[in-house]
Amino acid sequence: MTRLAPAWAALALLAFSSQASAQECVRPSIGECPSLYVQECRDDEAFRSGNALSCLDALSGKPDAESCAAYDAAACAPPDCSDVDDPIDAHFCKSNMMTCPRSIPDLVDGYDSVLALLDVALEPYAGLIALNPREIGDKDQLCAFSGGQLEEFKSLAEQDTENLSDYRADLSQLLACANTMNEFIEGGPPEVISEELWDGIRSLLVEGMTQLKQREGAVYTRIEKLEGAPKRIRDLTLAYNLACRRSNPSKPATGN
Repeated sequence: MTRLAPAWAALALLAFSSQASAQECVRPSIGECPSLYVQECRDDEAFRSGNALSCLDALSGKPDAESCAAYDAAACAPPDCSDVDDPIDAHFCKSNMMTCPRSIPDLVDGYDSVLALLDVALEPYAGLIALNPREIGDKDQLCAFSGGQLEEFKSLAEQDTENLSDYRADLSQLLACANTMNEFIEGGPPEVISEELWDGIRSLLVEGMTQLKQREGAVYTRIEKLEGAPKRIRDLTLAYNLACRRSNPSKPATGN
């Protein structure tokens, strides 16, 4: 079964993910990468005292772990925001989050892109995993499937769970951007905006953040469904085998 995501969703999320990944600038520990801490070990006595053995490694030129090569100190240096005039751009710049969408509509689009991809993944078996065999109508719908269909859905669901880490990473990046937007909203009026104008702008932004929260909840719900789908389909297959399957399909059904 071939499933194609909407082109706009795939392209938007690809662009967002490739940009947002650049903002992961957490410096590895001194134990892993002593060479990254040479300056602190030389100049900061308190730091040197608290990391005596590791600083000895740093100052003696002990080789770093191989993973340290992936850390780009220049790329992760605090940005220069002195020439950024737009208030919201300045806030995101000072937060080192300039790769984020910096408007409510763009953030909504980011969440919608993730939702679209999750909906494409869930679509083939969404109706199946919503069934409750205890309900007569749902039991009849379950029995309308074939064993082969249930096996195909189980295989699809198991494949889909392999992408869960990607969906969670996309959500984590969007949450970080949304949190930065919320910090801007709660930080009071920027110097270049009057309090009266800020009250109107803030009310619009707060309303937009409510939309983001709704999208966030929808993404979490879809991820939970995707995560639980393989087990749910296995349970429904067991119910199907016990309540629906016939060893002799040509035999007519008997009345109750």
